[in-house]
Amino acid sequence: MQAHNDIQQELDAWRNNVITKILRVAALVFTPVLAIWFIKFTPEGIAWQATSFYLLVYLIIIILAIFPKIDTRIKAWGLILVSYLTGTVALMLGGLVGDGRIYYLTAPILALLLISVNAGIAVAAFCLLTYFGISLTAQTSWFENWLLINDNSLALSIWVQEGVVVAACLILILALQKRHSELLTSLATEKAELFNVAHESEKRYRLVSDCFASGENGIFGNKNKTLS
Repeated sequence: MQAHNDIQQELDAWRNNVITKILRVAALVFTPVLAIWFIKFTPEGIAWQATSFYLLVYLIIIILAIFPKIDTRIKAWGLILVSYLTGTVALMLGGLVGDGRIYYLTAPILALLLISVNAGIAVAAFCLLTYFGISLTAQTSWFENWLLINDNSLALSIWVQEGVVVAACLILILALQKRHSELLTSLATEKAELFNVAHESEKRYRLVSDCFASGENGIFGNKNKTLS
């Protein structure tokens, strides 16, 4: 039980460190992205709404990065939510040509590493449901009004095909990462248990040594008294 608690504390410390670094990197990366958006698109219509959304995402990242007292799990879920929402908006604006699917791959991996395996699976399922939901609207005029990149295939068969590829990649990545996490946890548990056993053995050795030394002193003390 003690070994499990020690491992959990080390894992929480690692996650907190990783989240802090990811947020700082994300804040740096988003700065040129926003600059490109302002330069490339005029402040009107869908493009301006998208720019406003990215500004909101940037603000969330900055808040999570500069306030260290925010709970680690809140930071983790905030980062996952940002990845999911950015992927959804990117998919609606760029279609299959955009980078929305990359964000949909990133969000479950973040959930698995920063929260738990079950969280990773749940986020992956939610991303896939959203993707196929958007796929069903790809043939409508409503969806065409959102696209900023017109050179896109809106055929449902193409969207489903690409979605299957994304799903296969997610399943493979999550399965491998799950096995890897289980292996690392097992090795860490064994290491902690061996350390505890060694610590207990050392304590017992010292106890026996002290008892033996006390016994010897008692024997020699009695002999000296008898001889005198």
